[in-house]
Amino acid sequence: MLSGVDGLHWKQLLASSWMATDGTGLKVIVPQLPAAHNGYLELYRNDELAVFQYEPDKRGDVVAAKLRPFRGTFTADAEHRFNDVFALGHVLEAGCNAHGRRKVRDAEATQPVLAVEGGAFIGAMYAEEEKAQKLGLVGVALREHRQQYIRPIPLTNFAIT
Repeated sequence: MLSGVDGLHWKQLLASSWMATDGTGLKVIVPQLPAAHNGYLELYRNDELAVFQYEPDKRGDVVAAKLRPFRGTFTADAEHRFNDVFALGHVLEAGCNAHGRRKVRDAEATQPVLAVEGGAFIGAMYAEEEKAQKLGLVGVALREHRQQYIRPIPLTNFAIT
């Protein structure tokens, strides 16, 4: 019943210049199977749209086929299943920092000095991103801001507290 709406939204996402994805495992009960199946629910979104899609597994060839028409920047976790998407040559990879930040936070118990240093560095990146948002930077101006202020963050630009 919703395929017409979902299909339209998916086409609009594929036609956009930026898209992000994140997903989670999902237990699926299938009649006549002795146990729940491990499926996967993935969200594809941009600033205006969100589409949820279900896949029975995390195969990279399936993701690459779905995203073959997409031309733009794609924000995703650093998972091998996205390699074929970026190998197509018309999709720019933009990594997600959330997982990296969580790993640094988790390391605070075993490597507190390094974890605090890493967290401060990531925090400095987020602070510069917040400045760019307050300035209303988008497109080329945002990219230039990031290249000028985020890419070269030296160790002296952030405080370890």
